[in-house]
Formats: sequence, C-alpha cells, structure tokens
Amino acid sequence: MNPERWKGIIAGGKEAMWEPLEQHEDDQNNVIQELQHDSFCEKDVLIAISASGSTPFSVAALRYANQVKATTISISCNQQSISSIMSDIAIELVVGPEIIRGSTRLKAGTAQKIAINMISTVTMIRLGKVYQNEMIDMMLINKKLVKRGNEMLKELTGISDQQAENLMKETNNQLKNAVFMAITNSSLQESEMYLHKAEGHLKQAIKSYLND
Repeated sequence: MNPERWKGIIAGGKEAMWEPLEQHEDDQNNVIQELQHDSFCEKDVLIAISASGSTPFSVAALRYANQVKATTISISCNQQSISSIMSDIAIELVVGPEIIRGSTRLKAGTAQKIAINMISTVTMIRLGKVYQNEMIDMMLINKKLVKRGNEMLKELTGISDQQAENLMKETNNQLKNAVFMAITNSSLQESEMYLHKAEGHLKQAIKSYLND
C-alpha cells in the first residue's frame, strides 16, 4: 500500500520497538503534534490500540480525531473503557488476566494483532489489491516474487510460460496489467487506462473493458 495512505504512530517513536520507553505512553502532546504534522482531518480514520483502553497517548489521539470529525476506531481488551466510549467503532477483546501479571504482550497483544490483521486484510481487498483470492497488487521486487507472479499470471489466465514471460517483460513486472492484458487481449495503454478509471480494481476494469 502507498505509504502516504497510512502511518503507524507509537508512543516513544520507532525506538520503542526495540527499547523500553513506556514512559512516553503518558505523553498526550506528541501524538497530537504528529497528527497535525500529517494534516490528519475528517477524511481520515484513526485506530487507537491499547490493552487497557485508557492509555493517555492513544486517548489523546482519539480526542483529537473526534475534534476534527475523523472516523475513530479503538481496539482494547477491557469492556466500556474510555477508548470504547470515545470511538465510533469499539472493538473489545476481553481475554482475561495474563498468565504473567501485567504482561500485555501475551494474550492482549496476540488478540489485538489478529484484529489488526483482519482490518488490514479487508482494507486490501476493498482497495482492489486482491483478485480471485490472489494478491494481484504485490510488488515483484525479488526473484522469488517474480516467479510467484508468473505462476499467478498463468493460473489466472491459462496462458503459456512464454506468453506469461512476454507479458511480464512488456508490463515491467506489473502483474495487474499483465492479467488484464491476457484476459482482454488488449494493449498496455488500454490496460493502464481502464485500471486507472477503475481506481486499480482489476475486476471492475475488466468488466468495464468487456462492456465497452
């Protein structure tokens, strides 16, 4: 996905992925400054994630998002937390006490990861990055992925090895264009035009081409 469409903001910044910087969870100003820096507005969606649902950092983000009238979602592991009350959509994953007291990286962290995976997967599908259960929009940036892309192209269209190789070369390994061209027997220019018109949704682009 285009990195300009999403951003992860964590208390303590990227360093908190590797170092214990939990003190920044109480910082309510930094998250607001980051959102303002990115011109966060009513067209955006904010997902606030905290095990307790009351972490000052994520609560401040929700409060600001509500002020600018953005859509708000919270993912917590308590019922009726402040985050749930403040959110348009509240996802409450009540997993019970951790095996090690206070170690929310266990059940709470795992449950939240599953929820985030579900949200991101559905988002990818809705954005047209999946076609017939295949990741049609993946970037073929190494040999393994190029091979996978070729196999996907042949499986989806029924063309030969040579035809697949030619199409991948012509489209510069743009799998979505290659599939469109193979199914519709169209040119690269037509493929790009119809995909652009369909905002990248391959199924819609093919249907539009065949109906024209």
